[in-house]
Amino acid sequence: MMKRIVLENIQKSYKGAEILKNVTCTFEGGKTYGITGINGSGKSVLLSIIIGVLKPDKGDILIYADKKIRQAVAIDSTELFPYMNAKEALIYLASFRKEIGLSEIEEVLKRMDLSKYGKKQIRHFSVGMKKRLLIAQAIMEDNDLYIFDEPTNGLDEAGVKLFYEIINELREKEKTIIITSHCKEDIKECCDEVFELKDGIIL
Repeated sequence: MMKRIVLENIQKSYKGAEILKNVTCTFEGGKTYGITGINGSGKSVLLSIIIGVLKPDKGDILIYADKKIRQAVAIDSTELFPYMNAKEALIYLASFRKEIGLSEIEEVLKRMDLSKYGKKQIRHFSVGMKKRLLIAQAIMEDNDLYIFDEPTNGLDEAGVKLFYEIINELREKEKTIIITSHCKEDIKECCDEVFELKDGIIL
């Protein structure tokens, strides 16, 4: 089980501009966290550092866990395999861990209301359909840490309600969840604690 992730004095610059300035915060295992802030405040950069896609210029990331943590990520700008259909994309992603089979994939597609699109290629999906697929790939396997970037952006009312249900189910399983969102309702409905990024500093 993941006990906590600690960020200590994280600094990151890009093209001479300081994006993160001595960011220090702790994400306790089993809690749901919101990260808010205006566009360009560094939310996506911070997420990328947490998941290991980016390295900080300075500072430490300390992970306390009984074993190597498993993470699932749904980043808002991600494009999944445009010439595949939804089932093909999830089958391909599931092939890396080899922990779930076709029945689990079909179940999560049905849960996200994507089964009806059959062989339709992802490049022809609407923004909301693509977001549902991103959420599907994040929840189809069992993980310790779930990260959702602007999870309800593009979702209709039914999709938003479904996402909140999924978050509540993950919370009941004591999973650790980090959400970035401009939507106050997302933060209100989903999060135990909230960090605000402003001018590269955590408030």
